[in-house]
Amino acid sequence: MVIEIFLIPHYVAPFTAVFYAIGLQAMRHMRVWAPGGQPVGKATVRLLVTICVLLAGLRLFPGPLKLALPEWPASSWTDRWYGPDHFGTERARVAAEMDQKQGDQLILVRYSGQHNPLNEWVYNAPDIDHSKVVWAREMSSTDNLELLHYYPARTVWVVEADRLPAVISPYPAEQDLAATSH
Repeated sequence: MVIEIFLIPHYVAPFTAVFYAIGLQAMRHMRVWAPGGQPVGKATVRLLVTICVLLAGLRLFPGPLKLALPEWPASSWTDRWYGPDHFGTERARVAAEMDQKQGDQLILVRYSGQHNPLNEWVYNAPDIDHSKVVWAREMSSTDNLELLHYYPARTVWVVEADRLPAVISPYPAEQDLAATSH
């Protein structure tokens, strides 16, 4: 459990303010550090702040600086201080598009065989049944049909999440109905 906290950054997120407070307090103490009468602490703190600003600049402007940052698979960047530029943007685009549509929507997410499990698309609001958009993984035809019967008034869509850009298409419900009637 403790190892998992340090490997997956969102588990550490609630402690961000504590880490900043500890870091600022450490810099405050380091600033007055003068071994052998030499005031090296002030220069060290300035160097640390400069490095942080430079790293933030590199991360915020990789395009104009012509830097190639790794994107996928996630295992190549989750242990670094940055992630891919488009992480989560495709799901956000699809969600915004579905929010603009009339009526309630049901999205069946289709993953490819090479899907990275860290790039999860299926998560819902707390009150799923009253949400405008419900996300679910695409399953077998029988299981999909059961879900369609549970949400009969929703427009059903299939999203191919592992394509870039993600492909949205209407769900072919007739195919499932024909398959279950035989």
